Amino acid sequence: MRPKSTLTNNFDEIKVQLAELLKPCGFKSNRRAYYRVTSPGIVQVINLQRPKAPPNLFTVNLGIFIEEVNYSIYTAYEAPKHNQVHEGHCQIWARLGTLSGRKDYWWDLSLGVTDILADLGPLVLNKGVQFLDQFLTIEKIIDGFIKPTKGKHYAYPRISNIAAAAILLRRGDIETGVKLLKENISQSPVNVRRLQFVNMVCKKFGLEPLFAE
Repeated sequence: MRPKSTLTNNFDEIKVQLAELLKPCGFKSNRRAYYRVTSPGIVQVINLQRPKAPPNLFTVNLGIFIEEVNYSIYTAYEAPKHNQVHEGHCQIWARLGTLSGRKDYWWDLSLGVTDILADLGPLVLNKGVQFLDQFLTIEKIIDGFIKPTKGKHYAYPRISNIAAAAILLRRGDIETGVKLLKENISQSPVNVRRLQFVNMVCKKFGLEPLFAE
């Protein structure tokens, strides 16, 4: 068995120390991710992403998984277990560096654990957790990402028009929900599969198809 490199040892130690840092905030750890259930159907995650190349870099992703969206728009769906949720499952997603005004920021493991955590630790708590704390329930997600902008969502981070539409349609706001579904088509190149998906969402909510396929 090959011994771990210094970079991997540094990464492993950072994961351990971040787990301790996030524990008082209600997060549990699972490999490279830290997750917490903040209300029924809402899972928040902080995930460490380290590519194979270059091996010295890693970044931090934040996500909010809204279980009802997936049940609403997919015919056959099994939600991931809470400890398996990662940012790829999430309807709201952001990079910690971007939230902190650093754009797409990656930390360098060769700098050593102490120096990295001196920078990363405060950012995780004061930017990452502080951001997630604003959206602990579906009601706060609606207030923060949908209502104030009347369908025009934050540039970053944002919630997709499909997810926002599903949330509103479940609550009987047909007019705004349909508007968002139409915007989903207008904001990207039109293709048959996208039109079929929007029509499938309409069918799930008992609505007439919006587009001829």
